[in-house]
Amino acid sequence: MNSLLSFQRLSKIAILAFIAGRCYADPILSVTFDDPKGLFTEYPEGISLREFQTTPTIKEAEVATGLGGKGFLHIDTTEWVEGSAEPPPKSFELLSDEAMGTKAFLRLNNYKEVPGTRGFAVIRPDTPETSLGSLSQINNGKVTINGGLDVFFRYSEENPSQQELVPNLLATGGEGLRLTVEADGGSVVAVLSDDKNETLFDTDQDGSADANRAKTEFVKAAPIESEVPYHLAITLETSDAGVVTMKVFLKQGTGAINTKQDEDLVSQGSFSVITDNADKVLYDGAISIGANSRTSPTRAILDLAAFRIFQPAPAVFPDVSGKE
Repeated sequence: MNSLLSFQRLSKIAILAFIAGRCYADPILSVTFDDPKGLFTEYPEGISLREFQTTPTIKEAEVATGLGGKGFLHIDTTEWVEGSAEPPPKSFELLSDEAMGTKAFLRLNNYKEVPGTRGFAVIRPDTPETSLGSLSQINNGKVTINGGLDVFFRYSEENPSQQELVPNLLATGGEGLRLTVEADGGSVVAVLSDDKNETLFDTDQDGSADANRAKTEFVKAAPIESEVPYHLAITLETSDAGVVTMKVFLKQGTGAINTKQDEDLVSQGSFSVITDNADKVLYDGAISIGANSRTSPTRAILDLAAFRIFQPAPAVFPDVSGKE
């Protein structure tokens, strides 16, 4: 009887551990850019500023299947002059390619010489609890951040200004702490900064703030290759002492990323965020992702398949289909 009870108890523990492990890997926000409302059925050749401005429904059209948030289109109209391009080039296209691992993905174009063509995918969390802001809070004068995010993308350029591709892959705005992920120094780095450029970060771990931003450092080379799909993942974990460890993982293709192994780890850094200001946590609003580069290509092209936020960060970021 005791053996039977022990077996049943162990079986129950195993089942609970399995369930906990699965929940641990589930995102709080997940969007796949597959045009669930059929917007691109009406515009099969793509969407330019002209369609965007003359068709109000486009501005609020969902272009992503979402859990915990929704995906929309946005165009930067700065300095646009009607008639400067006839017709305006397409800022958004819906394409399909088995290499991206989804039935459809969103292409974002940024034409340097044509103002008003810079397209963004805007991800709006349904609530603060499904936003990046939910990953951070203030404890004993320090900001703790625990969680992760990932994105499946492909980047290319027409007439690049230099041989190395250095796209800005992701940037969050709004008040509070901002996260930027970009190619730099032959790898990919993440930068956490304050919107008011204040000195909040203790980067040398002496107990006092000494910098206005924190940046991950080179672990291994990870150059972005043109027209190659990638899975990018960021993890943030805070120790009991309030030290945040931020890691960047990059994997070619759309497969899963195991954060407990160093195979896909490309940069990392540790720091503390010292503040009692409740506004100095991660922004809990919309996230914009666009085709940007620190160089000046004639055309920057970013393909987006999916974007997710996890709390806490999973041991394994699943592949684009959600499988580990």
